[in-house]
Amino acid sequence: EFVYLKSKIEFNNENVGEVSLNISWEGPGEYKIYKSQVKIKRDESEIIQTITSSEEEVITFLDENVDSEKTYYYWVRVNENPYSNTYGVRIR
Repeated sequence: EFVYLKSKIEFNNENVGEVSLNISWEGPGEYKIYKSQVKIKRDESEIIQTITSSEEEVITFLDENVDSEKTYYYWVRVNENPYSNTYGVRIR
């Protein structure tokens, strides 16, 4: 049985006009953070950050390219493995 690398994502949307993502993962690889305003259209999403990691670590990414009172959807993809779960965050 093959086990895919998994990312753990925590969000903080307490500040108006921004969202902070805390991401950790279980191994080396290239990690891409995606964002979209439409939950089901991953193919229309934009990559907002690419990180190459050689070990497990925690990365904090601050997304200030958001509008208040809108919902954005985020997910992570490790190498060419399947996408993580989709997380919706409403901006204050």
